[in-house]
Amino acid sequence: MDQLASLISNIELAIRYLLSGVAICVIYLVSLADPVPPIMLIVDHPGLSAFMAGVIGFTVYSLYRLLFWIVGDGVAWKMGLSAPGLYRSCLYHRPYARFLVWRRDNAFSTTLNGYLHYRWAVTHFTYIVAFALCFALAYRQDGSLVDLWASSLRSIIGVLFLLATWQASFLFRLERELYKRDRAKKLPSDSRDSTNETV
Repeated sequence: MDQLASLISNIELAIRYLLSGVAICVIYLVSLADPVPPIMLIVDHPGLSAFMAGVIGFTVYSLYRLLFWIVGDGVAWKMGLSAPGLYRSCLYHRPYARFLVWRRDNAFSTTLNGYLHYRWAVTHFTYIVAFALCFALAYRQDGSLVDLWASSLRSIIGVLFLLATWQASFLFRLERELYKRDRAKKLPSDSRDSTNETV
């Protein structure tokens, strides 16, 4: 079980950072009119290229979480879709702090925890690819593959955003239900929270 959890954790981290970096690099290459020189550079320096892909993935993922996902998190809370939405509060930090402690405090099995991390990683990866394709369309070079497939890519971007948003909504509601059930079990022995919680 520990080996399975470790494997899931490694896959999740690879999707969030390394795979995101690789996807961004590939999208950048196909947005160039002549991608051969940078491709040859990658082939000549595979180790450095892998390292740079990881750095790019980590940087982009961090910016994505700061600039975009914090807004999505807040919207889900205000709409009552996410687990923090179970608490009535004018400020987000209090309900989120309660949820965060529960989420990181072995609230459920390691396998389920890993499953949720993996599903969220795929969701974030899909958003990042969609955003990267948007930038590629905006800054593409004439004659590049992105330029040739521009019309189709617009449809693909729309589908990716829809799929990622649907998946995020599902995961928000799933975590909300898990949190709701766990809090309901503890509610009789934790009556001080009952006046501040909407179940």
